[in-house]
Amino acid sequence: MNEDTDDLWWLGLLREACLGVPDKTAEAASRAFARQPHTEAAAGARALGVYANDQGRRPLVGRNKGTRYVRNLCRDAVYCILTQIPYVPRQWAPALTRFKVFYYVEPTLIFIWTFYDTTQTRNGSHQNTPLSPTVGMVVGAEINGSRPTFKPVTVLEDLQAVRCAEFHPNGKLYAVGSNTKTLRICTYPKIDDVKENSAPTAPTVLLKRTKHHKGSIYCLAWSPAGDLLATGSNDKTVKLMRFNSHACNLEGQEVELTMHDGTVRDVCFIEDTSNKTSLLVSGGAGDCKIYVTDCATGKTFQALSGHSGHVLSLYTWGGAMFVSGSQDKSVRFWDLRTGGCVNIISPPNGHPNKGSAVASLAVDPSGRLLVCGHDDGSCALHDVRGSRALQRFTPHSGDVRSVRFSPGAYYLLTAGYDGRVVLTDLQGDLTCTLPSVPVARHPDKVISARWHPDDFSFLSTSADKTAVLWTIPPV
Repeated sequence: MNEDTDDLWWLGLLREACLGVPDKTAEAASRAFARQPHTEAAAGARALGVYANDQGRRPLVGRNKGTRYVRNLCRDAVYCILTQIPYVPRQWAPALTRFKVFYYVEPTLIFIWTFYDTTQTRNGSHQNTPLSPTVGMVVGAEINGSRPTFKPVTVLEDLQAVRCAEFHPNGKLYAVGSNTKTLRICTYPKIDDVKENSAPTAPTVLLKRTKHHKGSIYCLAWSPAGDLLATGSNDKTVKLMRFNSHACNLEGQEVELTMHDGTVRDVCFIEDTSNKTSLLVSGGAGDCKIYVTDCATGKTFQALSGHSGHVLSLYTWGGAMFVSGSQDKSVRFWDLRTGGCVNIISPPNGHPNKGSAVASLAVDPSGRLLVCGHDDGSCALHDVRGSRALQRFTPHSGDVRSVRFSPGAYYLLTAGYDGRVVLTDLQGDLTCTLPSVPVARHPDKVISARWHPDDFSFLSTSADKTAVLWTIPPV
């Protein structure tokens, strides 16, 4: 690569490789790479180095051009390994360079994906091509006529709309709820085995409960420890169940909560560290109240009032805090330590017609950034600690029913009633235009989209009666 394109390539490679990577030592990662058998060794594979965010100091290992960017790209101390493999797909094609990216999770290496330097033309010169915000790949670069992109891995088909899906905290399972009143728990497949041109398959269903509710399953959530599963329905009930992740089954007697007088639109868990128990927060239509239930006793002990419209979305990011979004166009911050609302984001006074219903929301892991998805197709970013709006942008042409930060908070995944799932890059100035790109499509409304807790893959559910798992296959 020449001097003009080299920086761009390393920039794209490094920032994507560091998504959600655990903090491990660079030396251990380097040793693991040295022990790892590589089938490409005969083709001249070589490790380019191990790179880390080392708080402004030089990289611990590796001296390749572009490493100086790492301290700006990795917000957490993370490590990735890059290998370079010469690759010629056909005799008539120009010589290409293939880069494989790994990250280190003790005691093994996890393969992420492969990059190709396809900017080299037949005469040996290079073109300055822009990077796609999806995966750091070169836009317009093709291998055998196809662009690297998210591909459907599994497709779960139902008879009616699939409303919700959530990954288990360990990442090995996911739960799916639909309008057929059916709850399913499926296995998360081995992504390394996914091929670029392979057709999607049906997921392995480990548990299936028909007529789980008397109505549609609108929402579900796992507790942070993964030992509890809650579901909410338009039958006005919440069901709370204990889950054994080792045996992969529901245990004991389920608890049915009947305090709501309307559709339960969202549920989330909060860990009560003082009493070492889980609390379940639920909200929806009817009286517009948010209820807090002690999971140990099954008793509801708080009913939080404040919203004047249906509660459409709930989100917690740790601690005793959570946020709620409503049809009344407001977002409320709640603190269970005080038992009340501690902050409100709403349309300007005297302008009730401004703004739109908050259909979805999420807060980044640091608690500093709030994103709201609205029913007019827009998303709003707010600086929580600075109590200021950063910007409003419109990634969809219909209701934004789902917003989620990626595990490292570098990207935003949104799902809308326009049938699209969109990825937005949050790594720049959040007051400037943010690059967005569609990464998945459904033939009908997309109701939810959820990141895998570790991998660069996600689930989407739709009114087209499917739940689809998407990932970027290794090349």
